[in-house]
Amino acid sequence: MISGAGSAAETEWELSGNTSDDGDDVDLQNPTRILINGWGTNAGDPSAEGEWNGHGREGVQVYDTANDDRYLYRGGDWRGPF
Repeated sequence: MISGAGSAAETEWELSGNTSDDGDDVDLQNPTRILINGWGTNAGDPSAEGEWNGHGREGVQVYDTANDDRYLYRGGDWRGPF
């Protein structure tokens, strides 16, 4: 369950429960990959290393924290750097 309350400037969120149907719980305190407005971060080229390696969704973009590059997931592959 994901819920929220409050104004845009001050919002409190509660995240709880199993977010998948396979019985695996998701660690909401230490997530692996997070997107904010379609952007995430990755340590290195996501086609070769980092938390986004082997993962992606059409249109997702990541900022490479190791090399100051940007990558885009398009057509099932990571594109870049840009």
